[in-house]
Amino acid sequence: MPKYALLENGTIHTINLSLSDANEMKERHARIFDTHTWEIVPMQSVNGLQDNSQNGFLARHRRNAIRYHRP
Repeated sequence: MPKYALLENGTIHTINLSLSDANEMKERHARIFDTHTWEIVPMQSVNGLQDNSQNGFLARHRRNAIRYHRP
């Protein structure tokens, strides 16, 4: 089964998704982060792209939420 990547503003957001999972994630993220550009591409197309999965907006937001809102 082919795998896909979700790109956030041209950088890798999430990898190794099924097409249905990628579409669902893209739709959900696009509603919340409507100023971002979201794309679904086959995994073989992500070679050479910057991996933003640890530094993207959502990852930074999660790290900040854990750091500042942890009891």
